[in-house]
Amino acid sequence: MHLTDRQDWARSRILHWWNLCHDRFGIAEHARANPPTVLFSNRLVTTAGLASSRKGYVKLSLHFLYREEQASYDETIGHEVAHIFADRFYNVRCKHDWRWQEVMRKIGLPPARCHQHTSAIKRPRKPRLPYICPCGKGYSIGPTHLKRIKLGKRYACTVCRRQIILSAPPEIFTNPSNKVPIRGSIGCATTNGN
Repeated sequence: MHLTDRQDWARSRILHWWNLCHDRFGIAEHARANPPTVLFSNRLVTTAGLASSRKGYVKLSLHFLYREEQASYDETIGHEVAHIFADRFYNVRCKHDWRWQEVMRKIGLPPARCHQHTSAIKRPRKPRLPYICPCGKGYSIGPTHLKRIKLGKRYACTVCRRQIILSAPPEIFTNPSNKVPIRGSIGCATTNGN
């Protein structure tokens, strides 16, 4: 199937799931909201689709649309449509809560948060730094929090409220050739004189 045929198929499935949501919740045809706009993206390679209720669109990955079986990808389309329908029906952002799950069940789809697609591109995870506070609470600090710490943001242990600080130069953490020991590379300092 050619890519434009797949895009036409995806548009028709958006309408199918949109109408099915309205049917299962007993909404008359004249009272139905406009269906979401369909956007296609070459940039989505780790996410099969996403929905924006506020902007009223479903964005689908061309990577997955072209490579996945239609039956498998159809669940993703239904999943994203259910997000927009649930948010509009309940007038709150539902994410993957019980309201969204109810919509999924009523349209006959499993209320799964993620799908396992065979063509998913696995990106290597950035290393996380283990940290154990002297109070015993364990943490792992990823690259985003590490960057914020280097820029001066302060984080506190959720148990003892001590400030988490780096006890080694930040270059040790950002240079992949350095071996970071499990203990001793991040320290904890007392804040507020405690």
